[in-house]
Amino acid sequence: WWPEYKGYLFRARLAGTLERGDFEAIVQLENEIGEKNLPPNYKSSASLATAVKLKSASAAKGACAPSSDPSLMNRCLLALAAVGDLDDAYLLAAKLYPPRVGRTTASSDRIWLHAPDYTPTEFITSPAAAPLRRDRRYLALAQRTGLVAYWRTGALPDFCRNAPEPICGELFHRR
Repeated sequence: WWPEYKGYLFRARLAGTLERGDFEAIVQLENEIGEKNLPPNYKSSASLATAVKLKSASAAKGACAPSSDPSLMNRCLLALAAVGDLDDAYLLAAKLYPPRVGRTTASSDRIWLHAPDYTPTEFITSPAAAPLRRDRRYLALAQRTGLVAYWRTGALPDFCRNAPEPICGELFHRR
């Protein structure tokens, strides 16, 4: 995989560590890859790792200057959730995950055709997103992304399998 596919390898490793919420491992990965091998305009996660370690919402917020980079926005979303700043985390989630479900199948198709680029939902269903799932706003986030409809077909999310989280009851019993 190296060096021909270093960008893909980095993104895959970054996603895995981010899904775990392991910001120290993200910093180690960035250091291992080296600054010159990181994607263009990539912002280091060092300040986010420090904020999470210190459980500092103000430090996390400071590290999350407004950005249109989905990589940074996802890291900030999960860092803000980790430090308990759910209001700012949900503001980021609204930008990353706009409504993708219409009132009808045809209107949902139009949404997808109009804006096919979409942030993958693995970050909001990951172990690192557990703080988000403890908030009442999570159900609306999962509904507008199409996750609730998908889960209700029988495809249970990981967080509802072995040790179901409290939100699981709402996902499957409320219509």
